[in-house]
Amino acid sequence: MIRTHFPLLAALFGAALLGGCADHAMDAPGSEFLVYAEQHSFDLRPKGKDASAMKTKVSELVFQFDPDAARVALHHAANWTTQAKQIRQSLLADGLNPGRIQLVEDDKLDTPLSLRVSLWKTRTGECAAHSLKQPYSRLGCAVDANRVTQTRHPDSQAKGGR
Repeated sequence: MIRTHFPLLAALFGAALLGGCADHAMDAPGSEFLVYAEQHSFDLRPKGKDASAMKTKVSELVFQFDPDAARVALHHAANWTTQAKQIRQSLLADGLNPGRIQLVEDDKLDTPLSLRVSLWKTRTGECAAHSLKQPYSRLGCAVDANRVTQTRHPDSQAKGGR
């Protein structure tokens, strides 16, 4: 008789076991963090059509940010294409990664040049102090928070990338 009811007893035992574990939610280990894009825009009004005066100004603006993390877009009017290319070459000569700068022709600008800098920022939560005498539901919080803070491109973490 027990053999004929074994599947039924096993199912009841399994349901009781699962029901007993569902009395409280299990916190996920690690930390939570917020990843957001930071955008900066600088409208530049050069005097005349000479790009040499703008090279220094644009370089100062770009290098106040982390050049390995920031993406730079130099928007320019159609009649400023040559000057925008000169400014780009100047930034490359100063050491900016070529993959981090983009020239964009934009006829809707109020000024001949507009510099736009975007970079990703992270904000992590506070990790409570750990005591060996008490259970710690956020095990790995400090390690995760440090890892995310030190990530050059945290947008890859938000997308689940590497």
